[in-house]
Amino acid sequence: RGDLDGSECLFRVAFKDQEGIDAGGLFRGTLTDMCEDLFPPPGREAGVDLFVRTPSCAADPAAEPEFVPNPARSNEAASALYRFVGVMMGVSLRFRFCMPFELAPVVWRLVAGDSVGMEDLADADGAVVALLRSIEGWMPPAGRDAARSGADGAAGAGGGVSGQEAVEAVVALLLEGAVLGDDEALDEAMAGLPADDAAFVARFGGLRFVDSLPGGDGAPLVQGGERRLLLPASRAAFVALVVQARLRRWTPAARMMRAGLCSMVPARVLPMLGGRDLRTFVCGSDVVDVAVLKAHTVYQPPYNDSHATVKFFWEVMEELSNRERQQVIRYAWGRSRLPTGEDAWRTSHGSSVAFRFLPFSGRSGSPDDSLIEAHTCFFQLNCPAYTSKETMRRKL
Repeated sequence: RGDLDGSECLFRVAFKDQEGIDAGGLFRGTLTDMCEDLFPPPGREAGVDLFVRTPSCAADPAAEPEFVPNPARSNEAASALYRFVGVMMGVSLRFRFCMPFELAPVVWRLVAGDSVGMEDLADADGAVVALLRSIEGWMPPAGRDAARSGADGAAGAGGGVSGQEAVEAVVALLLEGAVLGDDEALDEAMAGLPADDAAFVARFGGLRFVDSLPGGDGAPLVQGGERRLLLPASRAAFVALVVQARLRRWTPAARMMRAGLCSMVPARVLPMLGGRDLRTFVCGSDVVDVAVLKAHTVYQPPYNDSHATVKFFWEVMEELSNRERQQVIRYAWGRSRLPTGEDAWRTSHGSSVAFRFLPFSGRSGSPDDSLIEAHTCFFQLNCPAYTSKETMRRKL
């Protein structure tokens, strides 16, 4: 809860065996490194395995990375680390550091204390929710009403075997490892089920009340769930239980992050913000708006907004992907996100924040032979007067 010093630092950073005087840049770079240890970009291993990519992101490498708490990290030591992540969130919120916590929206909602349900799970695990929706929306063959399934009872039982006895027989065989369509005894037991129940069980592979869907841990959803066959009449309860079980995996970590966050900001503000606004206040916008950056840029002669080199720079910035723009901002400032809102373009001491685009005063010779120099403490790039847009793009 300390105040920032004159360089907008909570503490000063020195890199071991490296040169560098921390006037803010090393501090900001260290905060960004801490986040990348938690939420590594593609191709980099996590420094701390507190978080894992959502199942949806894991299935689509091209998707923007989003993370959820690692269910395997559930001990006391991990709880303390999750709490410290919440402290970091509070630091980012209080001092407008816009640290890139790449958490899935459902985690932000859990931290804020919002109600969560299937729609929230869908963002993180679309494949499982699609399967749950297919279970919810299943219709009997030929449009028959699933509510009639019990009325078919003994008529489909081959005479003398009740529907309940058939269910018990099917469950017993599934527990022994029998596979639908590949076990004669199981096929005979299935023939004793009402027609609609048998069609439903066959369609979904003989699911029982355990979390055996993709990514599940196989734990019973209710006591004795391994012996309870999923039937059309019980599908609504099954879907609700799976959603609750999946969300419960992330709740303990979210609770600890909330505790850490509330050590830095008043707990009463979280319900007013909600998950979406909390994410914005902590992380800022992940979109690097070139127009906003340009509006907060200052130049040093001979550079000005009509200079050829400056025009090359902005044209290339417009053509870069958002991820590449973030990399440019990080190179220049030690953090990858711009301030959000006009007020955030001021320091805690009231002075304005600006991106400084200055000439390069390095070695003699062709400017095309030099690279762009950054001063992260001052949000500054010293750029050679490149002779073409193509050279600017390559060097940047």
